[in-house]
Amino acid sequence: GDTRAELDDYILTDVFLRWTPATQPFELGLSIRNIFNQDARVPSISNGSSVKLPNDLPIAKRSLFGEVRYQF
Repeated sequence: GDTRAELDDYILTDVFLRWTPATQPFELGLSIRNIFNQDARVPSISNGSSVKLPNDLPIAKRSLFGEVRYQF
């Protein structure tokens, strides 16, 4: 059987902001994922013949993405 401890429940919060000036041909975007930096994990496969990851698969820590779009 699987001897790893049960995973705790978690809530991930993401934020996305976008700004488009009314008279300009560009827009700016900012995205923050896992804003509260939760230590969340997804169970890895454990069927006896597969590799068992001792601490399951971690979800990415807090990350920040920026975006600039220009229309011409």
